Amino acid sequence: MSLQSATVEQVNAGIDQFCGLSVGSSSEVGSHGTDVAKLCAKIGSVGLDGQQAAKEAADAGCSEAVSAVFKKRHGDVLGAALRKANAVGCNELKDFDWRAVVVTSSDRFSKLKEKRVQLELSLSDGRKQIVEMDEQQLQGLLSSLQDAYDISKTMVQ
Repeated sequence: MSLQSATVEQVNAGIDQFCGLSVGSSSEVGSHGTDVAKLCAKIGSVGLDGQQAAKEAADAGCSEAVSAVFKKRHGDVLGAALRKANAVGCNELKDFDWRAVVVTSSDRFSKLKEKRVQLELSLSDGRKQIVEMDEQQLQGLLSSLQDAYDISKTMVQ
C-alpha cells in the first residue's frame, strides 16, 4: 500500500466512498482510493477495534493524523464491511458453539502452546462454518460485536 503521502481529506473521502456515503470524484481521493479501500476491507474483515485500526494504518505507512482518521472512523468501516458481506450472502446465523483449544505443536514447531478459540457457526442454509482465532482476534470480534450492539441500541431509540 502506498498511503504515506495521503492527506486526511483524501482518506476521509476514500472511507466515505468505501462506506457508500459519497460518490465524490476521484480527485478528492487522489491516487489513494484503492489503497484506502484495501485497508478498509482489511479492517472490516478482521473486525479491528479503533486502536488496532490506527496501528494497521500506521503499519501501512500512514501519518499519525491519517492513522487517527482510521481510529475515529473504524465503526463506519466495520458497518460498511458488514453490509457488503451481507449483500454477498444472505445466510443468517442460526446457532453457534465454541470451544477453547491449545495448539501444542505444528509442522514447524515441536513445542508450541498457543491458546485459540474455535467457533462453529450454524447458518440458515444448513451449512456449518468453523472459525478459529487467537486471543487478539477474539478481542477484536468481541469489540466489533459490542460496537454493533451499541449502534443497534441507538437505532431503536
